[in-house]
Amino acid sequence: MSSLLLFNEILNGIPNYDRYRSVEDLDNRSAELAKEFPSIVKLIDLGKTAGGKPISVLRIGSGRHNALLYGFPNPEEPLGGLLLDYFSRALAENHKFLTSMDYTWYMIKCADPDGAELNKGYLDGPYIPYNFALNFYRTPINSTGSMVFPYRYGSILDANSPTAETLAMMKIMDQNEIHFMSGLHVLRFGGVTFQVSEPCPELYSPLQMIARESHIPLRKRPGTMLAEGVQLGRHLTPARNFIRAKLTGLGPLPKISGARMIEYERLINPNCFDLVPESSTWYDPRCYDNSPSDTSLGEAISYASMLEKETNTFILNNYSRIKSHLSARTRFLEMVEDAVDSISTGYYNIFDPPIELSEKDRKEKVTVAQEVEIEGRADIYYSPCYVSMMIRAIDEQVKQQRGTDTILTKVREDLSVKFEELKQAINSKYDCKHYPLKNLIRMDLGSVLYSACYAIKRNASFQMWH
Repeated sequence: MSSLLLFNEILNGIPNYDRYRSVEDLDNRSAELAKEFPSIVKLIDLGKTAGGKPISVLRIGSGRHNALLYGFPNPEEPLGGLLLDYFSRALAENHKFLTSMDYTWYMIKCADPDGAELNKGYLDGPYIPYNFALNFYRTPINSTGSMVFPYRYGSILDANSPTAETLAMMKIMDQNEIHFMSGLHVLRFGGVTFQVSEPCPELYSPLQMIARESHIPLRKRPGTMLAEGVQLGRHLTPARNFIRAKLTGLGPLPKISGARMIEYERLINPNCFDLVPESSTWYDPRCYDNSPSDTSLGEAISYASMLEKETNTFILNNYSRIKSHLSARTRFLEMVEDAVDSISTGYYNIFDPPIELSEKDRKEKVTVAQEVEIEGRADIYYSPCYVSMMIRAIDEQVKQQRGTDTILTKVREDLSVKFEELKQAINSKYDCKHYPLKNLIRMDLGSVLYSACYAIKRNASFQMWH
């Protein structure tokens, strides 16, 4: 295992970034790095996205173990691209560290270039909740490359609808046994939760340490945690979640077009380890306050649930007003239709299975940080983004039609009023601040390095039948 001294050399070299990089900029910098270090770095073309954009992977080093890291796992999550841009150069410039890790690193800076382009307004700044929601786009799950890998389980599930982005990533995974992978996700508000693919007690302390050293609070999610800030990634196995739900009679179940990357890879290497460092973008100073609040867990969850239900009703009512006026098929309309289908049908959530809480759990008082985080997700992320996605769908519809539509205009006005109300409510309730990008990258990269070392030990000691 690499020494802490070498780790610190890499982590301490992170610049004080003041902005994210565009996908085009990331691609250009990858090409420059490969040209500058031809004996260490290879830029491999993986093909094109559904929208015709290039998708490529950097291969760095020639270690005995293989790691696959990818940024923009969802297109509104740009932090991973910036992290991989830094890490790729740090590896190329530090041969001692590169060889000591004994990895061949595969890095996809952006796993969803088409979707990322639709979030460009946020990448350009400012990095505040209002501008994030205003420019919000999220690819539907069944069209997200990292979520639709082929998976079959008898007659219960035969999912084989990979996207162009999926096929690109499969080129790496089908040719190389992956020992460690990490999708660099970003939450919107609160602290960090390290999602892991299995219980890993020896990793808990290093993960907690790197968060504290980076001054990011460990997120207090309700339900069973493996350790403070560390949770078993139940969302990493949607195909298996679907199968379990089907066999136990849960439902209704959503359409599922495939498995997540870790499920697919474990058909090849059952011992592949997956880490998702779910850091948050914004925080309120109260996220550091672990003193008891006057609110119970049940009350905090009920508030968030009530707000989501109100938003869902608002979305459904306005969608019914404009449904017959949405003639042009756009990515924004697909996003709206996917959300409307989920809201109106009330599917059992196989993509992030609900956690059963006892009455005792619900009556327990939460900390100030927990209350703010639970309620903040609904206030800051869910409601504004869902309203904004309908505004964007209407705007794109008008643009495609090249004309005016009285109904669309009226509904857009109503949505805009609602959006401004939500914006004012957020500003009055929260003191939102953006974590320094350097701190976020330091924490996420540190967690990746510790987990990569754990994965080597895990693979070396694994026996199929133990």
